[in-house]
Amino acid sequence: MTFLWILAGVSVLLACAALIICRQSAARLAQLTTMYWELKYEQGELKAQIKGPTDKASSGNVGTSPLQAFVPLADLKKRV
Repeated sequence: MTFLWILAGVSVLLACAALIICRQSAARLAQLTTMYWELKYEQGELKAQIKGPTDKASSGNVGTSPLQAFVPLADLKKRV
């Protein structure tokens, strides 16, 4: 009978330890996810800075027409 009480106590302690470790892992995962999306956003901003302004009016090219390109109809049908 004493053996069962000891076994139950050890099981409760192991369950508590597992719960603590699980909560710490979940908090770390949330932190890493936040850091990932922040870095992804910053990377997009840096790419935009490197690429330059996309607005033609702000770059001093007022009066130029936008670039026109031919897009085959077959390409549009493939995307849909």
